[in-house]
Amino acid sequence: MELFVYGTLMVPAVMRGVCGYTDFGTPARLCGYRRRLIHGEVYPAIVADPAEVVVGLVYHGVTSGQIALLDAFESDLYERRAVSVSTQDTELSAEAYVLHEAHLGLLSDRPWSLARFRADGIQRFTDEYLGFARVATGTQGDD
Repeated sequence: MELFVYGTLMVPAVMRGVCGYTDFGTPARLCGYRRRLIHGEVYPAIVADPAEVVVGLVYHGVTSGQIALLDAFESDLYERRAVSVSTQDTELSAEAYVLHEAHLGLLSDRPWSLARFRADGIQRFTDEYLGFARVATGTQGDD
């Protein structure tokens, strides 16, 4: 499966720690969505917005076991949805974790930055995000 990521999972150590995925991602763009921070947090979510574009990565060949771990990590805050993304070479179908409609009130107007997350937020995220506890008892996602 192809998985489009746009936030904390763009950091290889986070992706590896959550589900054991070790390959490199391909830079990609998701048109028709916007990325903003969750209120009071260091991580983002995306929602539909026809006027915006989200830059992220596509991970290729993500296994069903890895997806199960990622689903647990993301919880009911997000829903996994089919999207169409563009890479330098092609347009392709992928899945992405989109903020669940029930949680739209949690989205701020503040943009999210990968550079800022790496510099100031990754330690807080890895120390505090409950998704890590949800996947700690699982396997590393190999089929």
